[in-house]
Amino acid sequence: MRQLYSGIDKKFFGDTAWNYLAFSVMALTGILLNFLIAWKSGIESLGVFNQIYAAYVILGQLAVFGINDSVQKNTAERSKDINLVHLIGSSALYLSLLFGVFLSILLFLLSEIIASIIESNQVGLGLKIVAPAIALFAINKVMMGVLNGLRKIRAFSIAQIIRLVVILTTCCFIIFDGRPAYQLAIGFLMAEILLAPILLVITKTWKWPFNKNKSLTWITNHLKFGVKALSGGFLSESYLRIDILMLAIFVGDKEIGVYSFAAMFIEGLFQLSVVIRTVANPILVQLIIQKNVSLVISFVRKVAPLSMAIYLIVACAIWFCFPFLEIIYPNTLIVESRKIILILSIGLLIYSAFIPVEYVFLQSGMPGKQSILFLINITFNLILNLALIPFLGIKGAAIATAISFVLSALNVNICSKLWLGYSKGLLFKP
Repeated sequence: MRQLYSGIDKKFFGDTAWNYLAFSVMALTGILLNFLIAWKSGIESLGVFNQIYAAYVILGQLAVFGINDSVQKNTAERSKDINLVHLIGSSALYLSLLFGVFLSILLFLLSEIIASIIESNQVGLGLKIVAPAIALFAINKVMMGVLNGLRKIRAFSIAQIIRLVVILTTCCFIIFDGRPAYQLAIGFLMAEILLAPILLVITKTWKWPFNKNKSLTWITNHLKFGVKALSGGFLSESYLRIDILMLAIFVGDKEIGVYSFAAMFIEGLFQLSVVIRTVANPILVQLIIQKNVSLVISFVRKVAPLSMAIYLIVACAIWFCFPFLEIIYPNTLIVESRKIILILSIGLLIYSAFIPVEYVFLQSGMPGKQSILFLINITFNLILNLALIPFLGIKGAAIATAISFVLSALNVNICSKLWLGYSKGLLFKP
């Protein structure tokens, strides 16, 4: 175990490589699907697909109720006791299945009402298809949490790749067969159906937790943790979209289109550090339970420059290659969005050092504090955007968001001092 606590070991690099492979497949899948749908089926079909996809992701996140975070954290803490790991996983599985089935039924029943509200029959039909996938998404996310907690990142990454390949393959068949856009939802359903039995076999969470008292204890623990972690998950997902929501109030569709194009690349850069965070989370748990601040800070001091280095390499590649997109896109779009990318990427460079470890409070058993941190970050982002957009338009949104990135890096260090007792933050030993 000593090698684990030395910081970045051979397994860390291997796990990170596997997770970046899954990230690459995800990026390629997204690009191909958006291109193929727009090319073969039209922009309207692309809109239908993205609305169904948004419902699938958001409702899936709601259905799992933060229980996956509880599973990941508690599994990492007790990884040596495999029977207890099975109990933690199985109690979470059946609990998430309950929430998932409820939301699946609710979505199915409300699909026609939603269709009438948004005036899209295609989306309504797609929601009916994707409804059963919500329950499966919830239990699959719990089982992925087990794999993450046990540091089985290779299996975790392969599971992600399987999901993406099934979605891409199914959607390609539907696209080239000339079927209606709503049937693209079948891709999400097929992916969850095929992934569930694979994860059940690997994690063994299908075993019913027969010890009633212990099962009830863990169900209660998962619920308490999930209630506090759920809001943090939603706030984290919302953080990168505050600028676009604020722009919708003050500027027109054309300006938002330019900014959104740039924001797509920034979100990709952000995910580079999130990949490392997935690998770092279970290690943080193991380090934190040792109650040795120096171990945690030593780990952060190795992870932070790694994250920044990867970010810098990819960000520079995007910056220098971006002008070549004029071959496909209008010159004005590329010129204007490149300015936005420059501003945002400077702020994100600082934040990229701390994104891999910003879940340190969640991993310390403080999901409520984690949610408070995200709320603080969003509040700063919101205030800055409201202050600058009316005067500077999309440039103001970029400046505001870049500043909020820097403040987020500062906030995680201040909060680590206040809540964890790290007197000099996450980078400096006391």
